[in-house]
This record gives sequence, structure tokens and C-alpha cells, in this order.
Amino acid sequence: MITAIRIENLRSLKDTGFIQIKPLTILLGANSSGKSTFLRSFLLFAQSVNKQLRGPISWFDDAMVDFGDYQTAINATAKENGEPIRFSYVIDNVNDDWRDFRIYDFGRRPRFRKDVRLVVTISFVYDSGGTFINEVIIQDNTTTMRAFIEKRNSQVQFEVDGNEVEMEEKLKWNSATYHSILPSFEHRNKETEVRVGEITEDAMVSFVANRCSSRLQKLERIDVLRYHNYDDKKKLLSYLKNNFPIKSFSNYVKDNNWRTNSHEFQTLYGYLCFLRYMEYAMFVDGQLTHFYDRSSYIAPARAEGNRYYRTQGLQIEDIDPYGRNLQEFISSLDTEQKASYQKYLLKILGLSVDTVGEEGHHSIVLSSEIGKFNLADVGFGYSQILPIITKLWYLAEDKKKMHRIDDFGYFYMEYVGGVNALMEQPELHLHPAYQAKIADAFMSTVEKMKEQKRQSNLIVETHSETIINRIGRRIREGLMRIDDVNIVIFNKTLQDDHTTVEEYSYNGNGQIKNWPFGFFDPDKD
Repeated sequence: MITAIRIENLRSLKDTGFIQIKPLTILLGANSSGKSTFLRSFLLFAQSVNKQLRGPISWFDDAMVDFGDYQTAINATAKENGEPIRFSYVIDNVNDDWRDFRIYDFGRRPRFRKDVRLVVTISFVYDSGGTFINEVIIQDNTTTMRAFIEKRNSQVQFEVDGNEVEMEEKLKWNSATYHSILPSFEHRNKETEVRVGEITEDAMVSFVANRCSSRLQKLERIDVLRYHNYDDKKKLLSYLKNNFPIKSFSNYVKDNNWRTNSHEFQTLYGYLCFLRYMEYAMFVDGQLTHFYDRSSYIAPARAEGNRYYRTQGLQIEDIDPYGRNLQEFISSLDTEQKASYQKYLLKILGLSVDTVGEEGHHSIVLSSEIGKFNLADVGFGYSQILPIITKLWYLAEDKKKMHRIDDFGYFYMEYVGGVNALMEQPELHLHPAYQAKIADAFMSTVEKMKEQKRQSNLIVETHSETIINRIGRRIREGLMRIDDVNIVIFNKTLQDDHTTVEEYSYNGNGQIKNWPFGFFDPDKD
């Protein structure tokens, strides 16, 4: 589960530090403070993983967001200093999230420690060929592993805890991505028929076999090393000396007085770390791809309600960012879904919504105790709030499982449905009472998704003091958990070059701890 994100050198975000991603993350700040850049970075990767690209990022897409290009998106100071754009992630509960069955490596499956936490940093740079990744650092509980290239087509180099590892395999990175983010390893000699990692495995086996008794016949006994869950170098060394199943190798280690800084130990440890890095990288790429691929966005200004909508007969599975397909979405609901949808609307808004009409065109009709009304006749606010409420209902009700299989049939993934719901200024054009209703809908959706044990996050950029106060009230009433909310404030003035970011939390009384009083007040003249 991705629990925190850090962005460096993207527009005004020189360094956000790690921002905790909670079930409900509220982004606050003045205009042009950087909060939209943070939120839209989700869409930047969402529009990238949905394409087959020559590089890792699609910087603009008319349907989502436009960051220009690398040279436009990079922070001005970082550009002058030759620093890359970096994205870093904290991934917790790695074993719990390993939900895919991978048919690779002859059916073998990597095993991670149950409590492993990964911290991943990806660096993006630019040359005449466009954007590419030149460094991927993966740090687990005990070890920092770094793979990097000097130039786009350079050989991949590998370091463990800052020490260079002599690579048996001559590898390069293929920057072209197909519905993924990280570059793929490939042999520099494209004619080779061995899979990536096989040369390193063979080198590890030969290294150990050459230090065993000549009577050793079954080399597969050495392979236990790759699947041994060692915590750190000292524990691995102790295992090699005292518990390794090939006694002659254990005797060699003891007789030669191996230490953690011994050249021979470092060589073997380097082989093991590279193989572990390969497994981590495959897992991380799947996590990031899924994390961004399931981003669902609502824009700050939704489409105005029409009196009639032309019917296309589409089966809609999500509300578009502007709510333009609301009529088609409602018409797509089956009987059970529609009953659930109406119940939700009655709870949140005190009304129901349906579509009526004839073949070729339909209308959206709102029904309450005082009658039925066309959406076009009930005021602009309803056309703004309905796409938000409808999306939140769908997020809470969607229990589908998504499956992915790559073109080569190497692996199969099954993920329980979840989503990152991204919303910009949902309070626009809404009376404070309806802003409070939206806040209630946020919290209701969070609770429903937690009940279903689905990793879903609502990330909301807002200027609404009403929404902030409503969340505090519900916490005070015991209807929302403190740990499920993160308040993130982005600070930047016209005189500042960079944005600073601070995180805040509520206390049990629903008050924000260390809140900067006067935050919503106008500047003094």
C-alpha cells in the first residue's frame, strides 16, 4: 500500500517532503501555492500509464492535464542546478499487497518479509530524445539498492549501500513503457536468449560452488540463498556460517574469516541484492501502475445541467471530470444499483434523481417532497453537486475486481477495486449548507470503503472553511476517525520561489492541532 508521496523539483514544488496519503487528504493553500500541482501529478501519471509511450511520462493530454513538457514542468532552480524531477513513495505492508500470481522465473515466487517497508525514489531527466528515468532507488528495512545510468543508452550500474557492485550482466534500460512506469531491464546484446537475472543467478551458483567441496553434485541446493529472508548483513553472515545447508561452504566461510566488509562476502551479497532488487522493481512497478491507473477526477467547474440529453446508449462505468455523461451514467445503472443510488441521494441531499424521456433524448429529473423538476430548472448548484455525489456513491459501491495480464502472459494480477478520487474545489457555486453535505459524503464514502477493506483515497483540494469545520464536527461526534484524515497546507507567496508544505491533524475535540489562526482571513492592507 502506497502511504506517502514526495515530489521534488516539479514546478514550485522544490521538495514537499513525504506527504501522508490518508483515506481523506485535504489540500489547502492560497491560489498558485502548488496544491493543484500535487493533486494533478496523479493525473499526470494516470494519463501516462494508459498509453504506450517512448518514455515514462505523457506531459499533456487534452482529456486530463497539461504540464507542457519536461523543460516547462521542472522547477526553475532545479533546472539551473541540473537537478532531476523526483518522485518518491513509501510502500507499507508489501506482503499483504502482493496479490498477484506471477508465472515467471519458472513458476517461482519471491518472498518478502511480512513487515517489509519500501521507500522508492525515481529520478526523471531529459535529453534530445525526451524524458527518461536515469535512477531508481529502492530501500527496504535494511538495505539501500540503487540502479542508475549515466546517459539514455548507457549500461545500468548497481550499488548497494553506496558500494558499487560488479555486474555480471551487461544491462540497459528500455525507456519505452506499455501501461507501466519503470523502465524494463534488457541485455545490451539483444541477440541473447537468456532472461534478465539468469546470468546473475548462474554467477551466484558458480561463486558458491567453487568454494564448496568437489563432491557437491546438486547445485540447486545453492538456490536456497535466493529465497532466504535475511534481515541484514550480519544475520546473513551468521546464516552462512552456522545454518547453510552445504557444510563445506560454511566451513569455507569460517576458515577464511569472512566479515561483512570482506570482498568475497560483498560479492555474494551484491548478487543477492541485485536479484532482490529485480523482484522489488517488478512489484513496485505493478503497485505504481495500479495506484495511478485507478485515479478518478472531478474538475472544479462541472457542466451546466441541460434540459435534454441526446441518448448514446453507452454503458458508463465512471463519471467524467465535468459530469457531462451524468445522464448516460444514471441510465447505465441496473435495478439494484439504481435503488442503492436513490437511497444514497436521499440520505445526503434529501431527493432522488432519475432519467426520463423517449428514444433519442432524455432528461435528468430531481424528485423531492414538493415535486419533480428538470435539472435545468433547479438552479446551477445542483448541476455542480450531482456529479460529485454520484461519483462518491459509485466509489463506495464499486466492488468489482480488475484483472490485468501482459502481452507475453508472464503474470496475472487481481486487485480488489479501489480508487484515488481527486477533486478540485468541489465547493464552487455551492451554499455552505451544501458544502457541509459534500463533506459528509466524503466521510461516508471513506467509512464504506474501509468496511470493505479497500485501499481507496479521497484527495480534495479546497478553499472551503465549511468543509474543514464539518470534518472536525464529525470527528468530535465520533463519526470519523482522526487517523483517517490528513490536512496538508501549501504555502507560497508571490515573493517565494518555492512552496513549503506542512501537515496537520485533528484532535479528539475536532480541532486542528497547531492550526495557523487567520489562515482563511484576508491579507491586511
